Amino acid sequence: MARSRLSGTSPPAALTPGERFELEAWLTSRPEHQWALKRLDALCEECLDHFRGTGELGYDWVATCRNWIRRAPQFNPSLKVGGALKTWAPEIVPEGDRMPLRGNLSQILKAVK
Repeated sequence: MARSRLSGTSPPAALTPGERFELEAWLTSRPEHQWALKRLDALCEECLDHFRGTGELGYDWVATCRNWIRRAPQFNPSLKVGGALKTWAPEIVPEGDRMPLRGNLSQILKAVK
């Protein structure tokens, strides 16, 4: 059947267990996307929320989630392709270089400039 004759559907509230299993199997078979296994539920929720927000209709929501996962590192540089998530650590300021912060936020920001 030609794609133009298919009617798209709104994003589901959540993927079915079978669809989630299909995505897990796809991720497991691709080492470059192993990082997404720990975040699969969150990534699918982000994807479906995005399309709910835009009002776009879809034909295959599992394929849409796969594309979302493939492109996630492009839009979120903190993700490391083919490995674990990068972690962020704050810079430690030596005790002598620290400024006492008193006052409201606007006063603090003026003092920092």
